This record gives sequence, C-alpha cells and structure tokens, in this order.
Amino acid sequence: MKNNKTIVASICATALLTSSFVVASSRYFHDKEIDTLVAKCEEQHGTYDVTMTDALTNSYSFQCRAND
Repeated sequence: MKNNKTIVASICATALLTSSFVVASSRYFHDKEIDTLVAKCEEQHGTYDVTMTDALTNSYSFQCRAND
C-alpha cells in the first residue's frame, strides 16, 4: 500500500514539474517572439500595439503601423 502511494506521488510530482516547464517555456518563447516583432517594427520606424488577449494561453494581438 505504501508503495502505491509513493508511485502515485511520483507521477503527480512529475506531471506538475512537466506542466510547469511547458508553461514557463511557452511564456519565454512568446516573450521572445513579441520582442522580435517590436524590434522589427521599430526598425521600420513604426508604432506598435501589443494586446494580451488571454493571459492563461499567452494569446496576443500585434499591430505595427507605419508612421507617416
């Protein structure tokens, strides 16, 4: 019985660590993607607008408008 609890606890801990890694990786790569978009927009002397549409999924919209 104790062995089963250890196995279940190990599986839960592994799932939690894996989920945390996936969320952290996703957030990191979204931030890098937004940084790249902003840098390219600024290179073109544009004005950008970033709107986070869903914080849970890191969804966003990005617009770069040319300055006249």
